[in-house]
Amino acid sequence: MKKIILFIILLFPISVLAKGNIQVSPSTLNVEVGSTKNFTIKAYHVIGDVTLVSNNESIATINTKEWSTGIVEEEKTTTGTISVTGKSIGTTTITLTLDAATFDSEDLSGQTRTITINVVPKSTTPNNNQNNNKSNNEKKSGWYNNTDNGVSNDSKEISTKIENITLGNGKLEFNKDVYEYNIDVGYDITKLDLDIKLEDDKASVKVNGNEELKVGLNVITIVVSGKDNKNSTYTLNVTRLDESSNSSLKSLKIKGYKIKFNKDKYEYYVNIKNEDVGNSLDIEAIPEDDRARVVVGGNKDISNGKYINIIVEAEDASTSMYTIKIINYNIGEFIYGIIGALISIIIISLIVIIKKKRK
Repeated sequence: MKKIILFIILLFPISVLAKGNIQVSPSTLNVEVGSTKNFTIKAYHVIGDVTLVSNNESIATINTKEWSTGIVEEEKTTTGTISVTGKSIGTTTITLTLDAATFDSEDLSGQTRTITINVVPKSTTPNNNQNNNKSNNEKKSGWYNNTDNGVSNDSKEISTKIENITLGNGKLEFNKDVYEYNIDVGYDITKLDLDIKLEDDKASVKVNGNEELKVGLNVITIVVSGKDNKNSTYTLNVTRLDESSNSSLKSLKIKGYKIKFNKDKYEYYVNIKNEDVGNSLDIEAIPEDDRARVVVGGNKDISNGKYINIIVEAEDASTSMYTIKIINYNIGEFIYGIIGALISIIIISLIVIIKKKRK
């Protein structure tokens, strides 16, 4: 990960106008037993990963153990929402460990952030006398509870819909009214990085089947529960693709030159122009499988007799190599050479004829 971070830092221009950081808010979160609430990770001017750990999962659990900033632009902010579910009454801590760096080249790796989780008893509906006393006390103090027609918020129906789901390692176009999705992921993905935002933070959520995805079809269910055993289930049909052995090119193009490409033909000859001698060619090599990797070698300071090798590495590490042999042959010189050869043949023929006549 650190190599990737350093590469991206070099790739983007470095600015000294802003100092990057990763923060969490709020610093303390109160969650009822059986309920779920969210806290936010905010990353500014920084790129990397965050590992999350609940120090006591018997008290509170989190919906994901990893979060990534993704590829961000310099001086930009990216945020993530983490869900915390209360399990039993008590206090615990969520620890976030950073593996990240700022665009100012500051290494944040190893730094930690914490958030205190207080899990409290589930609230109960008070009796009528308590309601009346509370109402009178509220009126005396000038403070009124947010109620509709005297009905407490706690008695309102809890929404069991998901507001949004984002994947840190896949693509999903989510609609809260659509309850089933089909997703394809690469062989290297063994668990979905799910970021779930509930429509109602009083609802609770449970994810099933998102551990050690096998090659082929995996069914992940996300169950959102409200009051009176009411719940909604969202289903993700996740197909984990097998490692591909396809190391063929789909197309091979060289700007300014025409070649007749065939994926099963591995050697090509290109007669380059004089102005391209000592330079490199503009080569576009596209693999059949987008999971394959293409590496072009020898495409510098090209001249007559040199080779350009295009290596295609499949996902399972099998490879194929396409070769371009460079020729630099001037057609004018070729024509003059032929004319010179013909003149020489004619002269020799005349000499032979004259000698025969003398004899």
